[in-house]
Amino acid sequence: MDNASIRNDLLEIFQAAIASVNGRTVMFNALSSARISEPVAVISVGKAAVDMALGVQDVCGDQIQKGLVITKQGHINDAPYLSENFTVLESEHPVPGQKSLIAGNALLDFCYGLEDISKVIVCISGGASSLVEVLPPGLMLQDIQDLTESLLASGLDIQRINAVRRKLSEIKGGRLATRLLGRDVLAFYISDVPEDDVAVIGSGLLAAKQEPASALGNDLFQLPHMPAQLSPDFPVFENIIHRIVANLDQAKLAAAKAAKNLGYEVNVHEEFLDQSVEITAKNIVDFMKHATSGIHIWGGETVVELPEHPGRGGRNQHLALHMAKEIQGRSDLIILTAGTDGTDGVTDDAGALVDGSTVERGERNGRDIDNDLQQANSNVFLEASGDLITTGPTGTNVMDLLIAYKDR
Repeated sequence: MDNASIRNDLLEIFQAAIASVNGRTVMFNALSSARISEPVAVISVGKAAVDMALGVQDVCGDQIQKGLVITKQGHINDAPYLSENFTVLESEHPVPGQKSLIAGNALLDFCYGLEDISKVIVCISGGASSLVEVLPPGLMLQDIQDLTESLLASGLDIQRINAVRRKLSEIKGGRLATRLLGRDVLAFYISDVPEDDVAVIGSGLLAAKQEPASALGNDLFQLPHMPAQLSPDFPVFENIIHRIVANLDQAKLAAAKAAKNLGYEVNVHEEFLDQSVEITAKNIVDFMKHATSGIHIWGGETVVELPEHPGRGGRNQHLALHMAKEIQGRSDLIILTAGTDGTDGVTDDAGALVDGSTVERGERNGRDIDNDLQQANSNVFLEASGDLITTGPTGTNVMDLLIAYKDR
């Protein structure tokens, strides 16, 4: 097969994976057998919030008395299909801003205004940690913005970042549950974290996690009125049922099925990619050089340590550019890496699809790969080489997929 055909197949495989974990689809499937007959309220927060709310609406229809949707700016394409009972707010990600605080207050007002509605359906997906916030007394927005930017640039994984967020919030670490006043809650999650821990997804709006205070160790955390840490067995959680409706494994299996349907031999790897982009690029390429022919599929969330003044890009684009350098001149390897939410870092691109000619194409169009790698300016290089993947918001978020092809 020629290079162009294989690249198109890899994109088709990626799209099939995304479709399998779409928020509207998975929520429809989850609720179709639930037999909900009473009036309900709906809260949906995260990058997939609109699609998840639509899935609830598809099943529950007129039973929905009121709904609140909080999602990332630009992720509301299908919001007009929601009924007038829904309020939709756009907020800020990955660093919380004033809109995040507005959304947090709106969420509290929504909970306090439930009145005689006894059942609440809550949909949570990746991005919720930044999109909605209620700060404790003594902590200013600028404080949390500076801290978030520092954490994101540090190369820490999402579990450790969200551990900090849980400590410094009036609604995370399970604290939102206290605002629902014992109502029956069905909580559905599209997981963007390893092991699908509901106390980590969205920084645990409805679930608590025991964490030693010493693990954080920063003067910023010594506030006059620190939010009380809730125990996972606190009575307020007794009426909450948690269910994961989509995760990375589902997306990987769907990618494998699509690849097999296209006639490829397929290998799905259990290894979770969570190391630096530099190490991951070297490990993947070293493996692929000696791998069996066909399609190889991984998932995970690599980390990037940013320079003081980073360029434009995201972890998938940085990883792709490092791999492009590793496979320069080879004709037997093509590799796709992209975020399932459709956005990578601070860009509107999902990731990139690179091959042995990527470096040549980019440098022919005026870029310097070593300089762009050093400056974390991968988006600009990959735009010049023509290798960016742009899907737009996908209505899901189950971390990242890496799909590699090895020729015979």
